[in-house]
Amino acid sequence: MKTLQPWPPLDWLWRDYELSSAWYSGDEARIQAAMSKGGKALGRFWASQEQLRLHVPIAADLAQLSASLIFSASPEIQCAHGPTQDRLQQILTQNGAYAKFLQAAELGSAHGGVFLKWNWNQREGMPRLCVVPAYMGLPEWTGGRMSAIAFYTELAREAGGVWRLEERYLEDGRILSRLFRGSDLSLGDEAPLSSREETQNLPAEAVSGADALLAVYVPNLLPNRHAPQSGFGRSDFEGLYGLFDALDEAYSAIQRETRLTKTTVIVPAEYLRRRERIFPERGEADPMKWVYSNESGVFTALDIDTGENSSPITVINPEPRAQQRIALCDELVRRIFSLAGYAPQSAGLDTQGQAESGTALNLRERKSLRTTESKKTYWWHGLNDLLRAGLKLDKAVFHTGIEPEAALSIELVDAGRPDFAQMAEILQRLQAAGAVSDWAKVELLHPDWEPDRIRLEVERIMQKGQGEVSP
Repeated sequence: MKTLQPWPPLDWLWRDYELSSAWYSGDEARIQAAMSKGGKALGRFWASQEQLRLHVPIAADLAQLSASLIFSASPEIQCAHGPTQDRLQQILTQNGAYAKFLQAAELGSAHGGVFLKWNWNQREGMPRLCVVPAYMGLPEWTGGRMSAIAFYTELAREAGGVWRLEERYLEDGRILSRLFRGSDLSLGDEAPLSSREETQNLPAEAVSGADALLAVYVPNLLPNRHAPQSGFGRSDFEGLYGLFDALDEAYSAIQRETRLTKTTVIVPAEYLRRRERIFPERGEADPMKWVYSNESGVFTALDIDTGENSSPITVINPEPRAQQRIALCDELVRRIFSLAGYAPQSAGLDTQGQAESGTALNLRERKSLRTTESKKTYWWHGLNDLLRAGLKLDKAVFHTGIEPEAALSIELVDAGRPDFAQMAEILQRLQAAGAVSDWAKVELLHPDWEPDRIRLEVERIMQKGQGEVSP
């Protein structure tokens, strides 16, 4: 008997994807379903029957912050071979690569990782770069090295089941395509690609000749705490779902307090009645009737004596008491960003309206800088593999005559790199303290320079009579 492949491929991983996707989307129905799935309430508030719910999209803000720090500017990409450099810049520009890197980094923050892949079409004249969320692909490792990636696209849901397209990227540059008809619990049986209009012109095997895996997986951070031995990345949301839930509950309580403390005027019911015609089209011949009207929403009608000694109108205007809840919300926001690896100042918190120097700001945001540098390590390796594969694909398919193996330099601009005004201030203080040599000053200003170039610059300074002996 044939055994069908289960879906999803890794239940624990797709469970994580479901949670992170729900909070990242900000869709309240998805959040409630994800937090209550399987009869186990992961959050007291969203699993409850509360009628008034206010969602704070802090998960999306967190992912956006992560991406903006990693790619605070377009990466500086250089190739030692001139024609290859020109072609690479053309490919990156035409694909809007910087925007796609930002998109990919934000998705990676939310889901723990992201895929970038190359496709090609002869009519386009160059490789096409695509970003794929982590929950649409499954990487495979052999001996600690990625050997294949299978991408799954849900095409349709019909009475007969779920149609999915599998595109399997292999390390020799081939792409194998298969169509499956299954269900929510299984991938199902394979069907001919001609079974659906979307796939009828898709080849079962596409040979690029690039001799490289045309897709990469970039983890957000490692290790994944649910499976430390795996290569799957860790979401910035991991361990924070309870705090997300608590923040929404606290903000909803503020909204509830606002409703309870709105101004109310208690009046006799007859004060809110007015006469209307039963059949207006009959004009004056139409009999009149008394109807209740409270269009303002401020008045509340009660059966009250309207005699001379009574006070038929009562105004109720409670004092709002939300300060403690607002303070709680602020603390939860700070805690969320801090546990995700970011300083609250990076999100615009705790600045007290003060204009700080670059040095002070870097010190306050040091936690964010450390987290960002860790993420950049994975991105550097991912971009190196991605660009190298793209160049090989371009040469193999479009016969451009470039050199894919030429030396490639990728620099992810440091989000906390000091500007020249800040650096001048640092050097001035070090000089006044007698704690820096000319060599150290040049090295500090130009950390990417080779020792020979630094020595040459120091010699020029000494020729002006302003330097000390170089090392």
